[in-house]
Amino acid sequence: MIAWLIALSILIYLVFSFWDRKQLKDEREKLIELKTSEFQSKATLAALIGLAIFYWFNPAMPAWICLLVINVANLYTEIFAKIYLRFKM
Repeated sequence: MIAWLIALSILIYLVFSFWDRKQLKDEREKLIELKTSEFQSKATLAALIGLAIFYWFNPAMPAWICLLVINVANLYTEIFAKIYLRFKM
């Protein structure tokens, strides 16, 4: 099941990046990319801190869960932030 989740995440990211590449690149898109990368780094850091705290209290947690959560937070934050900012701006 984890392998399917990873494959589906990669497929969604590739489809979104293909769709995103077709967007016109103007100042608005550059601003969206900057805000997206800022939010993406904050969300990934929050996921990392949350996992560190959770791992502190539950050291029996498998390491692949940590890697999966960080990767999913990184990928989906970029996708959802770009979509949100495009409709907001």
